[in-house]
Amino acid sequence: MRRSISASVILLAALILISVVQSVPACSCPLIEPDTAYQNAIVVFSGTVEKVTEITRESVDDGKTRVTSDGRIALVKVEQYFKGSGGKTIELRSRNSSCDINLEAGKRYIVYATRDVESGELAAYTCSRTKLMDDYSKPDMSYLRHIAGGEQPTMLYGFAFKNSEESAKRGRPDPLGQMMVTIEGEGKRLEVKTDSQGYFESFGLPTGSYRIYTSLTGKVRGGDAQTVELKSVASVWFRTTMLGSLRGRLLDQEGRPVSDLLVEIVHPGLRGRESIATYVTSMEDGTFVFNEVLAGRYLLAVNSFGSRSLYGAPFMASYFPKAGSPTEAQVIVITDGASSDVGDFVLQDRYPTVPVTGIVLDADGKPVVRAYVNLNQNGAGWDAARPVQTDAEGRFAVQVFEGVSYTIDAFADAPGGGAMHSDRVEVIATKEAKPLRIVLKSPGN
Repeated sequence: MRRSISASVILLAALILISVVQSVPACSCPLIEPDTAYQNAIVVFSGTVEKVTEITRESVDDGKTRVTSDGRIALVKVEQYFKGSGGKTIELRSRNSSCDINLEAGKRYIVYATRDVESGELAAYTCSRTKLMDDYSKPDMSYLRHIAGGEQPTMLYGFAFKNSEESAKRGRPDPLGQMMVTIEGEGKRLEVKTDSQGYFESFGLPTGSYRIYTSLTGKVRGGDAQTVELKSVASVWFRTTMLGSLRGRLLDQEGRPVSDLLVEIVHPGLRGRESIATYVTSMEDGTFVFNEVLAGRYLLAVNSFGSRSLYGAPFMASYFPKAGSPTEAQVIVITDGASSDVGDFVLQDRYPTVPVTGIVLDADGKPVVRAYVNLNQNGAGWDAARPVQTDAEGRFAVQVFEGVSYTIDAFADAPGGGAMHSDRVEVIATKEAKPLRIVLKSPGN
């Protein structure tokens, strides 16, 4: 199959795929409060989406006409304007980007609308604070109602939630209703109660520094006092939990911290994927933290399946504290509300590795500088080594597992545009393996 995109784009895609990050937001933007969202918007209103229409466009590819989506138009019936003006309905444009709001017909929203860069039409995005009208929209509506009344007050608000074994199984925390919240600062002290959805607010406080704390007691973590600087609008979130926590540090046999490894909490006696209760990734200093774990008896493991992976499992199966099998592992007991630190978790040996070396040449036999070389382990599902680049002489070297079969290919940007790529080469990684000679084909070949 012909490759028509640049090597740099291909590398970016590869790096995204091999990332060990568990979850990356599709659209990343800083949190803004209602006052900033109001200032940034051209039109602010509440309303109900009446219908959503798909926009399509035609393109010709290899002589064939194709129809693709070019976004959507949502027709919103306006209930109330808080900034700007318009008719009884407003059309909002979206372009299938990760930052679009997925407006649904029949649902109510608070909309902070701006202009679409390309068309100049009104549009709404997640980063603008446009949101569904629900319990989380309470601070928006409170602030906007004050603005609509001609006020420009300071606003301090927050939410409080609690996670427990029952709520964790449901997949969402419970609001902490009727909880006393104390706000102290700038010579003021007041107490407010959260409503049934865990929400509280206060208007008209002097600007300055405030300390906010709750009345929570017992085995609840996360309810510690918080300090905020109030200039216009500020918020606090109490995300409390009754679940236990567990932390420790990964070390190799030489006592060095190990980062970027998946650390598993495993149910004793179970096998397969269902044995893993949860997992996290170790940090740069080898530290790992499980913030919320259901009460129970567990084993702590790295690579409990014993599969070789150049990313998540370069070490042999390891169980806390220094064991190579579950029968030798120490059982860890997690209790509600308790924080446990297991200290050092010493891993088993690394799987033996050997270098695979070679040179990448172009069709004329000249070394290719900064070409990308990829390796995939055969017969083990998807497991790639990090792409490596050739040096000033077109040479490369990468550590792989000894005795394992790999498929190798290379690619690079062509001088005249497009991408040069090689055929795939199979090699068994051994100490005696000779350097590889990989030839890139010209674009179109």
